[in-house]
Amino acid sequence: MLNTRQLTLLLVTLLALTPSLIAADDLGEPLTGLLAGRVTSSSTPLPSSQVYAYQLADLSLRKVVTDTEGNFLFDRLPAGLYKIIAYKSGFVPGIALLTRATDQARQYLDLELLEQKAAEARTGGGFWSVREQIPADVLRDIAMLEAGAEQQSQPAKAFQFQTEMNAVAGMDQVPAFGNAQVTGGRVGVRGRMRDLTIGVTGNFVQLQSSLGTQIEGELPSGKTQAVSVNVDNPITGGVEVSSVNNSMVTYPRQGNESVVDFQRHRVTWSQPLGEKGRSDFSAQYTDEHNFYSRGLIEPIGVPQASRSLDLSGSYSTAPTEKSTMRAGFRYRERTGRYEHAARLPEEMLLPSERVDVFGSAGLQVKPQVLVEFGLFSTMRDGSLSLAPSGGLVLQLAPNWRAFTSASVKAHEQEVSFQRQDFTPVFFGESNACNQADEYCYQVLLAHSGNDEAENLSFGAIHRQFADTLRLYFSEDFFNHLESLYLVRGDSLPELQFAITRRLGPAVLTRISSNVASGGGGVLRTVDKKAYENQVRFLVTSIDTQFQQTSTGVFIAFHHLAQELQPTGRRAGRRSTDQLEIDRLQLMLTQDLGILESIASDLAVLLNMEVSRGSTPDGSPYADEELRKRVMGGLAVKF
Repeated sequence: MLNTRQLTLLLVTLLALTPSLIAADDLGEPLTGLLAGRVTSSSTPLPSSQVYAYQLADLSLRKVVTDTEGNFLFDRLPAGLYKIIAYKSGFVPGIALLTRATDQARQYLDLELLEQKAAEARTGGGFWSVREQIPADVLRDIAMLEAGAEQQSQPAKAFQFQTEMNAVAGMDQVPAFGNAQVTGGRVGVRGRMRDLTIGVTGNFVQLQSSLGTQIEGELPSGKTQAVSVNVDNPITGGVEVSSVNNSMVTYPRQGNESVVDFQRHRVTWSQPLGEKGRSDFSAQYTDEHNFYSRGLIEPIGVPQASRSLDLSGSYSTAPTEKSTMRAGFRYRERTGRYEHAARLPEEMLLPSERVDVFGSAGLQVKPQVLVEFGLFSTMRDGSLSLAPSGGLVLQLAPNWRAFTSASVKAHEQEVSFQRQDFTPVFFGESNACNQADEYCYQVLLAHSGNDEAENLSFGAIHRQFADTLRLYFSEDFFNHLESLYLVRGDSLPELQFAITRRLGPAVLTRISSNVASGGGGVLRTVDKKAYENQVRFLVTSIDTQFQQTSTGVFIAFHHLAQELQPTGRRAGRRSTDQLEIDRLQLMLTQDLGILESIASDLAVLLNMEVSRGSTPDGSPYADEELRKRVMGGLAVKF
């Protein structure tokens, strides 16, 4: 299987800024080294600055320190694509993308750093505005440098922590079902204790009928709770433990009280292994009741309740300067319970096991060309499938990058529909090829301007699914019915577009949109009827930051539609099973630091949503009836 996570990280890297690069011949003077340069701030040299050369092909890292005049020199730097990062405490890191055609090329690079306080005053971002562009290896080294500097400047302090708290409250309303009050809060603590970075986060949300009664046709009541603990050491690695506990009780117009539960407990662990290697491992246990199955459409094979154990591990390394390798596995065991068990084949009621084994490798064949290839193998209940994959990253011009990938199941033993797999996945995780695809083709073209706020990308992805997926478009537990089913045989072309542009000196806007329409697979419902599945969705968002006033405006629109067309002797009849959901969201945030009389670490939030299609418990209502949700909140950091 194609390592989409690594390719995605590489794409983000390739979208970084391309600063002004001056060739050695243009300077009118010979260079004493193969890559020389200078680090300054407002034309003032910055001595003792750390300068990193991070090669994108093999993920190798080289580091030098500037002299008293701010000059640096890399000798014998191989050909390839590099990300050059300059860092000095108290300044925002400077980042440059460098292409070396040969290892004998003589180049010169100027890196201008902006003071941290000045950057925060000008853009409100500072270090965090560029953090995502910095490779993890460099971040670890910077963290160690900051820790050492902090210990020297504050020897009396054994540890230092920062706390962030917020509280929200609002109303959820559907005219035909009444009102419900929504309250919630979040607490996060993060800091450093000697060589350890420690973070603890907890949050909860409660939905309660404003009448305080439990009557038929009323909006549901429920709560969500989540807690996570993260401990990280830049040298020995890190571990994270998280737990999610969600529950909801619904009171439908017909039938008895219904309970929806979802629990997930996860442990992840990561650490460097060897000189260039890294290992990752995770274990996850999930226990759910009515979460996967609840909805207007009830496909066969989706359990009413299930318990699953997922184990996964991977190892990545760079054997040579121009190659990378990654290998891993995933094991999953699921036991399900079905509401209509008497109507299902006996083999569907048995526990299911699945083992995935994958490997991938990357090779830089030319300075502007990176090739990746791999194999994904799945063993499931006596069946075996093999899916080779390949990818290509090209630097077409100084500011243009192209990426293409393909994955096709070349060998697959026939699996009866009773034993087909079921996978829940969130929309953000589904924008690339995954193990549930029969085939997947992806093309992406990206352009980065001279400013980090001038980025453009557009692409297409075409997939045919081999298993049943439930694609969730909202991570809100009370909005989990905002989802679509995709089944074996569904073909789904999708277009993707994103643009980031600065509309003014202090106005930054990002627009993204995904649209898809397709289907063609056969969806079998619990009543043993077969339908041709047809789905479509549109997800669009506009995120604007007014940096001078510290104001944020976020607008999102979701349109989901699913229709089941009768097949066989019932073909041609009008479809009665269909789903259509629309949701419009407007979120406003305001940092009160612009008011001199109020603390700078205080912010307010207002979130408004209007939707139609279904209530949180899955009960349909008239299209003209709108579900309205208004939330307000306050956040403080100290």
